[in-house]
Amino acid sequence: MSGRQTTIAALSLTGLVMFGLGVQDAGPILLDRSLTRSVQAASALDGVFRAFSAVGSPPGLAAIGGIAALAFAVRRRFAAAIAVVATASVEVLVLAMRFMSDRPRPADELASVLAVAPGTSFPSGHAAATAGLGVVIVAVLDVSARVRGLSAVLAGFVAAGAGISRIYLGVHWPTDVIAGWALGLVTGMLIIAQYRRRSS
Repeated sequence: MSGRQTTIAALSLTGLVMFGLGVQDAGPILLDRSLTRSVQAASALDGVFRAFSAVGSPPGLAAIGGIAALAFAVRRRFAAAIAVVATASVEVLVLAMRFMSDRPRPADELASVLAVAPGTSFPSGHAAATAGLGVVIVAVLDVSARVRGLSAVLAGFVAAGAGISRIYLGVHWPTDVIAGWALGLVTGMLIIAQYRRRSS
């Protein structure tokens, strides 16, 4: 990773931490309420959102990441397998940021709460983990440019669906989800940089 990329990653993480501290003990901000109402209006997609939430859950992503890592290891692409496993570090960062921000989850009087989730709200673990795992898997695939492009679209679709599902279920505000996506992408980029350094 170049010095410029390292600086961008460091500034991004610093910005996320500062934003997290800014929403400490805070309820909805910016467009949180209006975006939440818009997403929750799509009640016809209840089953779809719940499916996306299940895929983006720790067990769901552990299964996807485990299968991917095993597939790379079987092909003796151990650096790729390690990179995939390393995406679990996203969850550690999520927990650290939640400890610092201590933002409460949406309450019934502010949004329709359709599911119960433990802990605090900022950032979304589902959004962060799906983004981080997706970007790393796409980057380490040894495939044609066309297949990589299709894989990127699929990974983006899953990450978007998982994040939006958490807004629909009323367990995160949109700003939690956006921050989660950003955290996952930055962490994934750092992991990819290490992978490329090992592979060069």
